[in-house]
Amino acid sequence: MAYRRAIPALDLLPGPSQELPLDDLTAVPGIGAGIASILTELATTGRVALLDELRERLPAAAAELRDAARLTDRQAAALAGAGITDIPGLRSAVADGSLDDVAGFGPAKRRWLARRLAALDPAAGLPLGRALPLARALRRRVAAGAERCDVAGGVRRFDDVVRGVELAAAADPAAPAVEAFATSALLARSSTGEDRAEGVGHDSAPASLRVAPPARYGTLLVEATGSDAHLGELGALPDLPTEDGVYAALGLGAIPPEVRHGTGEIAAARAGGFPSLVTADELRGDLHLHTDLSRDGRQTLEELCDAAVARRYEYVAITDHAENLRVSGVGRDRMLAQRRQILELRARYPTLEILHGAELNIGPDGGLDYDDDFLAGYDWTVASVHSHFDLDAAAQTRRLVAAIRHPAVTCIGHLTGRRLGHRPGIELDAATVFGEAAAAGVALEINGHVDRLDLPASKVRQALDAGAVLALNSDAHRIRELDNVANAALVARKGWATAAQVVNAWPADRFKAWLGRGGG
Repeated sequence: MAYRRAIPALDLLPGPSQELPLDDLTAVPGIGAGIASILTELATTGRVALLDELRERLPAAAAELRDAARLTDRQAAALAGAGITDIPGLRSAVADGSLDDVAGFGPAKRRWLARRLAALDPAAGLPLGRALPLARALRRRVAAGAERCDVAGGVRRFDDVVRGVELAAAADPAAPAVEAFATSALLARSSTGEDRAEGVGHDSAPASLRVAPPARYGTLLVEATGSDAHLGELGALPDLPTEDGVYAALGLGAIPPEVRHGTGEIAAARAGGFPSLVTADELRGDLHLHTDLSRDGRQTLEELCDAAVARRYEYVAITDHAENLRVSGVGRDRMLAQRRQILELRARYPTLEILHGAELNIGPDGGLDYDDDFLAGYDWTVASVHSHFDLDAAAQTRRLVAAIRHPAVTCIGHLTGRRLGHRPGIELDAATVFGEAAAAGVALEINGHVDRLDLPASKVRQALDAGAVLALNSDAHRIRELDNVANAALVARKGWATAAQVVNAWPADRFKAWLGRGGG
């Protein structure tokens, strides 16, 4: 992680890193003494002793398999010892049973690996979480050589998976922007043309840049952002400097980037424009937050409240993990102590409604943590699937419906349990679940963690059509993760959600009236 953070830092240096003395390198944010020492060694000797040592311990092929399948060094080395050094070979070994004799890959590990390989299907594309950092860092790099530069393609549409990182730039001449892209330290290799460039990131993510003069930049940005279906419906585009101008020339209202998929957005724009889609700025609270009471949380309750006040939130829900989560669950006594702490803190934060909640675990039969009397003491609960991902669709639907019908449950968290690039989501009868949530007045979360983005955008419109309401949450375990709500808002926009359909975009009085528990 330290090395990955250092790459964009190096990319923004005014000159080559080998021309900077060690003290200057360590003054660059993102570069510590260890990274600076490695850079100095590389610049002066052309080699890095640590890298040579690591390559001896883990052959290159095993390292590539480790990175591609997201394995540990020990797992990759064990597979290499059995002659398994690439993804096709690993798929074959899982399918034909030859993995059974490899140390460390017992039945549970093999089932886990099968799910991991399913999530790594090449046809699925590049998970957004891998594409976003590269896209944003490359945009900053190219912007230095252009009048304007924007992320485009599937990343700008905020698709779950994308075919790669696509950038658009306004520059005349195009050469400085093209050179800035092609010489970026973010890319392992690149090639250039007169008004375009292509490259591959260090983690094999493809990237491309297209450049147009400012006078037709709006046209380029429409071309570079819309899906094939969207562009096919638009037809021939006029050359204009702004996107809104392009759509207006076609007799259309403005179309937000997130919905440019050819799924009715053009007809809606032609009929008078889009509804006002929800934005992160409209959110008045965050209803899925973890403190250091959960072992995977990093901030104290006070730090979280301070951050919420700084964001001018009206309310928050503290939802540490309930007791049945093996790794970081919280028992009753500690939960009650936190409840007393919240009661004391409310006087210190008069502008912030602090709800005491929990992230409950939905068992395979729909059961929840704690007994009903204890659950009744919470102001807000998020019930989530954290286990038994391999149940069939009927069983998953039954467990979710049982949780929704429990009177203590106010929200269903990250509905499918998917982790993009890691595991697929559970199978379920979405229509039944959404209908039950609407009938029970239980919100459906859009979890803004970039590896989740769950409720998936593909199901948001279906949930809204069923009458369900949404909660756009960060699931923050660290202060910086409060920004995840921006991701949740983009997913909601893809499903055409308005602020009226998002419970934590409502004023505190309306939210509490909906919750039915008053302000206490």
